[in-house]
Amino acid sequence: MKTKLIAGLSAILMALPLLMASVNADTSYVTATIGGYCSQTLSAGYQNNVTFGTLAQGTSDNNATGNGDGETVNGDYNITTSSNTNCNITWSSGNFVSGGNTLAKGNFSMNVTEDPDIAGLTSTTFANPIEVGNLNTGSIMHSNFFLDVPSLQAKGAYTATLTITVEEL
Repeated sequence: MKTKLIAGLSAILMALPLLMASVNADTSYVTATIGGYCSQTLSAGYQNNVTFGTLAQGTSDNNATGNGDGETVNGDYNITTSSNTNCNITWSSGNFVSGGNTLAKGNFSMNVTEDPDIAGLTSTTFANPIEVGNLNTGSIMHSNFFLDVPSLQAKGAYTATLTITVEEL
């Protein structure tokens, strides 16, 4: 009886590894990229559009109606940045269009005043996008806009699209 019990026990012990499930282990990595954020708040002047009113042909440096004086009054066109990192702001404009007539975007210009993060951005045309970089959180950009009207520019009510982009450095 002892031999049968030992033989039976030996058979069970030899079969036990066959009855156990096979376990395989693989490694997978989880990755995450944590970035900063940049956003902007546009003042009411921007939200209500940059307007110039009625302008005469052959005039230059016409002020937008919401411009400040560049020294003591900031004006209506302000952008406040909110971020946890430094940001760039880019302004770009399309050409002005009235029916079939075009006023080139190079006649449209701006300057930025009274922001401690800006090292003297002077009046710059929108012939190419205008970029101001490395702004700290809470920076306030005070913008003034100007429009030149060539002497032979066709009369009309012109509109253009101004795009403001804020992005993380």
